[in-house]
Amino acid sequence: MNLRALDPNLMWYLVLVVLTVAMIIGALLTRNLWNDLKGLNDEPATGPDELLAPLSEAFAAGQMDEAEYQRIRASVERVVTPEPPPKPRPKPAPKRLDDR
Repeated sequence: MNLRALDPNLMWYLVLVVLTVAMIIGALLTRNLWNDLKGLNDEPATGPDELLAPLSEAFAAGQMDEAEYQRIRASVERVVTPEPPPKPRPKPAPKRLDDR
């Protein structure tokens, strides 16, 4: 098919459709990249129960002793549920100029 043989008006609409499709694809790719950079596509963090399930099974099967089980369990719970950050100290009130 010879593109020069097409009607100029048809050629204009063909170019318009191609550019519109390219813009839509570009917008979708940009949105996906933005979500990846912001971490919106990340899966939620694994909870302590999911991490400790194989450990509990090994303990129940007798593959580890109770001291080792408690040590690893405490370590996992400490890492998964960290302590909250300390509260910020309040700023001191500014001194007034007429209080000398």
